[in-house]
Amino acid sequence: MICGRAIAPHAQPYCVVLLTNFTIMDLPAGNVQFPPAHTCLGVKAEETPIVQSSLLPEGVTEPKSHSQVLTSPDCAEWLDSIQDELEALVQIKKALLMMDEEDVPAGVKLLDMSLVLKVKLDKHRQLLKRKSRICVRGNKQEYGVDYYDTFAPCTQLSSVRIVITLALNLGLVVYHMDVDTAFLNSVLEEDLYLSLPQGLVYGGHRCAKLLKAMYGLKQAGREWFDTSDAFIMGYDSRMQRSDVEPCLYFIGVMPLSRSSFWPT
Repeated sequence: MICGRAIAPHAQPYCVVLLTNFTIMDLPAGNVQFPPAHTCLGVKAEETPIVQSSLLPEGVTEPKSHSQVLTSPDCAEWLDSIQDELEALVQIKKALLMMDEEDVPAGVKLLDMSLVLKVKLDKHRQLLKRKSRICVRGNKQEYGVDYYDTFAPCTQLSSVRIVITLALNLGLVVYHMDVDTAFLNSVLEEDLYLSLPQGLVYGGHRCAKLLKAMYGLKQAGREWFDTSDAFIMGYDSRMQRSDVEPCLYFIGVMPLSRSSFWPT
């Protein structure tokens, strides 16, 4: 965190808050790296040159747009990552149905998409992978046309603690799983049409019909909850959902004595 006032008279007017113990320390001027003036707010990403970050390995960049990818030293690797993302959306997840612009129904508003590029590092801060994610710009969605309900319940931390506590006291084994690109497993009810991010083309097409609840949609969270809820409740006829915690599911009810939870 950078502030605009020095703590000590001789220090530069910038400081770092260490989250481990919340102590504040001054930094020598040579240890503070500031972005150039042309990267300030208000300048378009396409006009901003790539600045090598000291937090990334040598020769690895993190572009902000497709145009920056084309001028980056690791352009080929980023283009492969973007192509893999497009292949996954069209061929594997079946989230996009590519089409020509003239095939889009008349009067339909095309939603924009954005390209998010991130470098993943391992615990030794070495390059793990280059991750490309294509998202929908849901800020242009119109209520009643592009979406309706958006509310989606989330698990409370107290519920997770209760489950772990029960597992410890009953000698149970806790399993954890992660759903890969979870939202893309949900079928979208509304008919939405998109245009790919600037510079991207797939199979000669730049437009597509959206078939799955892609990241960035206002209703994506709700669609995923409805999909996961239907799967869990249909997994076993004995499955029940908590009345006070909509994200907590259980099978049957077993009467337990107090001593079962707090053994002497």
